[in-house]
Amino acid sequence: MRSLLPVAILAACALSAPARGETLNIESVYPAGSNEAAALISIRVDRFGGTDGEALAFRIEDSLRGASIGGRPYFQILSAGSAGMAEGLLRGTAEAEMTVRRYTEDREECVKDDAGKCTPEKRKFKVRCQARRFELSVMMRLTGPDDALIWSDDRPEVYEDRGCEDASNAPRTGNSVVRDLVERVGKRIRIDLAPYETSEQVRVNEGRKGLAKPDGERFRQAVRLTKTDQAAACVVWEQLDSIYPDHQPTQFNIALCDEMRGRDESAQLRYRRIVQLDPRYQPARDGLARISIRDNARRQMAAQKGR
Repeated sequence: MRSLLPVAILAACALSAPARGETLNIESVYPAGSNEAAALISIRVDRFGGTDGEALAFRIEDSLRGASIGGRPYFQILSAGSAGMAEGLLRGTAEAEMTVRRYTEDREECVKDDAGKCTPEKRKFKVRCQARRFELSVMMRLTGPDDALIWSDDRPEVYEDRGCEDASNAPRTGNSVVRDLVERVGKRIRIDLAPYETSEQVRVNEGRKGLAKPDGERFRQAVRLTKTDQAAACVVWEQLDSIYPDHQPTQFNIALCDEMRGRDESAQLRYRRIVQLDPRYQPARDGLARISIRDNARRQMAAQKGR
């Protein structure tokens, strides 16, 4: 069968930019954990109680202000005490606590002679150690009109470490640990309450079985093109599709190309066809799952816009 693109041109393209791996970049909007929260237009972050409540409230406010889709803020965020009305009110408490368990560990070292050299004799001794556990306990409630509960979260964040007095590195300060725990809560609230953009590298199928030798070489060069020009790689697979409409790797890679271009309906049809022929082919099932997740995010955003 005649090649549709000269292999030499494909090879030249494949060497024209730094390698990124045999994957396609799939950009998506994934849904918030709470449909009800994602439907809100505005949220006021109230003052939080507890020893670490103020720090957490500030971090949550910053996190939600940074929530954006396509460069546009998703929520209107109001601070505690600021003027204006908000649909949602976020309140809570946060308190960090550290517990310490002390113990000892055995050590041994050589006994040195007068010249400072080790002798066969060993000296055993103990060193003092401690195991620390930090737990940031939180209680958060997002309520809507008439104080109706929309979302809640009481999951603690935990950090643990251990060390001995002869360790080369000093333990982290308690303040540093608590700041990180507060940061974790802020990040998880961001994806709980608002849809978020994500980018993932999905590996293409490199199988060439069933292709004539010249077309198998073109397929291989298309795989290489994913490192430098993903759109050009997709063109090659689409051209091969007209010759090999039942070649599963080609079908799968075109479905990935459709995902990359935002053509979810077309990608879904191809993935479903692959799964019908091979129900155990997990990458196609994963593609269907990604599309379903994006559909949920689109419904969330449509619900907010429709209010």
